[in-house]
Amino acid sequence: MIGSHLRIFASSHLRLAATTAVFLLTAAFAAIPSDVSARLEIMVSVPPQAFIVEKIGGERVNVRVMIPGHLDHDAYEPTPRQLVSLSRADIYFKLGTPHFPFETRYIDPAAGRLKRLLIVNMSEGIGLLGEDPHFWMSPLPVRQAAANVARSLSGRDPAGRSVYEKNLNRFLQEVDDLDRLLLGMMKGMEGGTFIIFHPALGYFASRYGLSQVAIETEGKPPSAAHLRNVIRLAKEKRIRTILIQKGFDRKNAAAVAGEIGAKLAEIDALDRDWTRGMMRTAESVRKALGR
Repeated sequence: MIGSHLRIFASSHLRLAATTAVFLLTAAFAAIPSDVSARLEIMVSVPPQAFIVEKIGGERVNVRVMIPGHLDHDAYEPTPRQLVSLSRADIYFKLGTPHFPFETRYIDPAAGRLKRLLIVNMSEGIGLLGEDPHFWMSPLPVRQAAANVARSLSGRDPAGRSVYEKNLNRFLQEVDDLDRLLLGMMKGMEGGTFIIFHPALGYFASRYGLSQVAIETEGKPPSAAHLRNVIRLAKEKRIRTILIQKGFDRKNAAAVAGEIGAKLAEIDALDRDWTRGMMRTAESVRKALGR
């Protein structure tokens, strides 16, 4: 999961050492041919990336997600089976944002160990927003990410270039259609402010002219002073709904909600079905804005 509530204790260093040892063992088998398959073996960090790759790659790719479900990416460690899959992968599409330590800890080091693995920065060419890695929460960055995917797949599988280009054009049309739909849904709400526990909707807010106020700051639990400021703002703006990302601890968000008489509404920024996730997010934001 994007964001962190779990701290990495001293014992995690031992787990990291053990994981590294397993990685080195599996890397030794990277040169051993796996079952013959026409599909490219692709790995990604989080579920929405898989949606994009599958849209472009179609039947020519097999995609695995490294961090499943809604687990905390700061604390997550790859399983031995995942490391074996990584050693046999053709391409790893990483988020490539500077504030996603899972990739710097486990994926970047693989570049020098696994010669067949191509590591691609999916966010190349995207104007990143500070420490927010959730670039897929706006259709515009997704357009660039999709183009990056198509280019990388074509480079690794030239025979499939025409397929990838056709799929890219089709997907870009879908992205544009979704963007127009969301612009219509958010029309008249420009300048609105919503409160969210984990700051996962910075790109969404930027695209649709909204202001996001996060309870959590820099991946850390909020201070008492920050909580007081959020509560004061919520009262001033008469905010009656606080958004919280699926899988996150509700305690601090519930505390703020209790102070202002608000309710909690869940969003899922990690929905593997990206289109569905964006639509549901837009509906939740509309409700949070009182529409």
